[in-house]
Amino acid sequence: MRRFRTYGIIAILILSVTLSGCFGFLKREPEIVVEGIEDGMTYEQPVTPVIKAAKGTIVKSVTLNNEEFESGTQIASPGEYTLVVIAEHEKSKKAKTFEIKFTLDISGPIILIDDVADGATYYSAVTPAITTLDPNDEIDATLNDDIYTLGTPITEPNTYTLKVTATNVDNKTAEVTITFTIVPASIEFGIDENGTGFGHSNGESMAVNTNPQYVRTGERSIQFVNKANTKSAFRIHRKTNYHPDWPNDWSIYDSFSFWVYIEDVSLLSNVEFKLYTPSNPYDNGNSKAFAASELVNGWNRLDVFFEDIMTNMDDLKNMGDKDNPNEHIWIDIIVRSPNESVTVYLDDFILYHSDHFDIEDL
Repeated sequence: MRRFRTYGIIAILILSVTLSGCFGFLKREPEIVVEGIEDGMTYEQPVTPVIKAAKGTIVKSVTLNNEEFESGTQIASPGEYTLVVIAEHEKSKKAKTFEIKFTLDISGPIILIDDVADGATYYSAVTPAITTLDPNDEIDATLNDDIYTLGTPITEPNTYTLKVTATNVDNKTAEVTITFTIVPASIEFGIDENGTGFGHSNGESMAVNTNPQYVRTGERSIQFVNKANTKSAFRIHRKTNYHPDWPNDWSIYDSFSFWVYIEDVSLLSNVEFKLYTPSNPYDNGNSKAFAASELVNGWNRLDVFFEDIMTNMDDLKNMGDKDNPNEHIWIDIIVRSPNESVTVYLDDFILYHSDHFDIEDL
């Protein structure tokens, strides 16, 4: 029995060494995706190769016809091209060379569109700069199928399709189409005279306040009276009593802000913000608590940054269809007090992008 065990251990050691040497090909390989071009293709318009590395892949070098190339650079000159990408897997250290050959056969006008990019989202007005390489080319453009006058600012929030057509002196034409979106840098959840879209969980009370002493901006705020020694939630609805300003796509914003007026902070334990999302619904929620020690008597601005509280940022891409009864998505602002009920006032509920909205204006 001992001899058998000894032989067995030796066999396992030999097998381990053999596998590690002979099966090195099982090491994880680097993976990349090149967008904008395909191997063997011929293009009649400029192309913009974009190199994207998979998780765990490191791009070591990128060359175009043996010259260093930066991903996202437009190629507009006619000719034959070879794009070479050398990548390495960060753990296995296995390297791989990717090669894509393509041709630019451009006889028509070359259209250049600057200051607006295909697929981009903007938080303010944009003015596309549309030109061609030859000033003698004739350029026509449409915006969402309406005639677009070159140099006109595009200001209204919307999704736009810009189609540009150019014709040269040889009557050869070229066409470029891009789509982009303009969104407001912030969205305010307004308070109407009926308090539409606002409510509470159970047992508390909520009312629309018009006393200017407890209104921060505008004409109205929300008065909320909690229940002592319990989880008392003021609610902004997406599911029932749908708030009219609630957008379905929150991924273009990164923060939420609101103001709360507290007469006597010493009566509170804390104020907690909870955002319920598709993958983190009503039993859990993404939350941030503000301790009483962080608050003052009077108005307090409370800001929540989604990256600090979210367990799944992809949730923000679809914050719910108001007609889907199975979606448990809403905001709770929980006011806790240990000994007696407390009246607070809430105002200026704003969803915003911190890079494009001046928070100091709130």
